[in-house]
Amino acid sequence: MVFGDSSLALKHINSGTKIHFNAFDALTGWKEEALPPVEVPAAAKWKFRRGRWFGGDEPKSPRCRMRGVPQLLLAWKQVEEADPKVPYESHEALIATSAARESVGPASSVEDHFDEPSLPSVLSSQAGGMTKPFQQAILNYDYTFTIPYCGSETREISEQLGSDVTSDEGNCCLYWEDCNEQIDVAALASKEPILFYDEVILYEDELADNGVSLLTVKVRVMPTSWFLLLRFWLRVDGVLMRLRDTRMYCVFATSTPPIILREICWREATFQDLSAKGYSSDSAAYNDPSIISQRLPMIMHKTQKLKIPGNL
Repeated sequence: MVFGDSSLALKHINSGTKIHFNAFDALTGWKEEALPPVEVPAAAKWKFRRGRWFGGDEPKSPRCRMRGVPQLLLAWKQVEEADPKVPYESHEALIATSAARESVGPASSVEDHFDEPSLPSVLSSQAGGMTKPFQQAILNYDYTFTIPYCGSETREISEQLGSDVTSDEGNCCLYWEDCNEQIDVAALASKEPILFYDEVILYEDELADNGVSLLTVKVRVMPTSWFLLLRFWLRVDGVLMRLRDTRMYCVFATSTPPIILREICWREATFQDLSAKGYSSDSAAYNDPSIISQRLPMIMHKTQKLKIPGNL
């Protein structure tokens, strides 16, 4: 589920610098990265059953008999959803073909059922040579919605702040540069009062009961700084776990323009790899990414900084 109306924005009023987070910008990155899909453990069974149902190369069984109007109507519904342009007359021809096959009587053996034209052949001949259902292309996309998103930033310059600013400068992107500086974890661990805290869910999905895909952003503001965590958490049960964290930290400054530090850390591991290290392979043991993050090996880490422009 995408929460399109949910967002989080932080803005430096004097310079017009704005850092914001929303689901639509995040999903733009998902489309650009275009990772290959992850197969769930049941995928092999689904493919096997699909092949048996539609006359593939897998071994056939009595449960695979394609006889009777109900089965044809079910198969036709699947084809019609894939290609709504197929004429309705073909639908009637399929029912007539089914009735003719029923009039032949029961087959003497399981093999006799497959001596007759198979359902895909009937569909192809009666619907003007349409693509057979088992030959139709399967959508090949990353259904986990993994993203490289680290946030969106811009500099909004209001006309009220300066009449010498041209319209082309009204919105401009900011530049993050790589650095060796690190976020002050000790300062974050101090017992400084929290003036503001919020957590925003940008999107989430249960992957058809095969795990979880979740994108959230949390922010807290203290008297001397603010801290933000953007987290993408993926667990495909029995297959893979993926954690992509983006942390931002900014210390309030009075004499100089503030600097925002951004730490990007990606972690990933398969259930098989974790089991080989002696960790549990039960998906129920991995509900909280904060607890198990250190078990996942790091695959990418970098720190960047953004210098806030001087006051306009």
